[in-house]
Amino acid sequence: MLLPKGPTHPIKANKGYLRGLSTEHISAFAKEFFELEVVPHISKAAIERINDHKRRGERVVVFSGMPDFLLANFAEHLGVHEYYGSVMETKAEKFTGRTLGPFPLGKGKVKVIKKLLDETHYDWPDLTFYGDHWLDRFLLSRVGKPIVINSSSGRLRRMAKRRGWLMEKF
Repeated sequence: MLLPKGPTHPIKANKGYLRGLSTEHISAFAKEFFELEVVPHISKAAIERINDHKRRGERVVVFSGMPDFLLANFAEHLGVHEYYGSVMETKAEKFTGRTLGPFPLGKGKVKVIKKLLDETHYDWPDLTFYGDHWLDRFLLSRVGKPIVINSSSGRLRRMAKRRGWLMEKF
């Protein structure tokens, strides 16, 4: 069903490994793993950049294709109150393994941000977006301030150079 959207989409959108697992148990496990294994590796420079945006009174949104219950840990750690990730379908307090709504990957990220923009006074030129993956090019191409970070994609780095986008390492 997901193959028409491209070869990467089915892999990232498939959350079948969560099927039948308790939302409460997995969320608690994810929080513990995040605190023990992820927090020590979060770039201090990235945290400082986020704090700079907040000090300037800018709206900061953490945005990723990862499941929202995982992304919530990042948002909480960073002191960001708004985040958007993949919304996981649940039934009877268990994950079904399916995602709901537009999947925030590639052009799906553009759809999600467009929906957010329709609900606010912001427009594409007002946005700064940090991206690290080739599939982020769709959103990076739309925003006023695109910034490529820590990208392992040579294609994205070449595109950034051609278009004069900022490139940074955190």
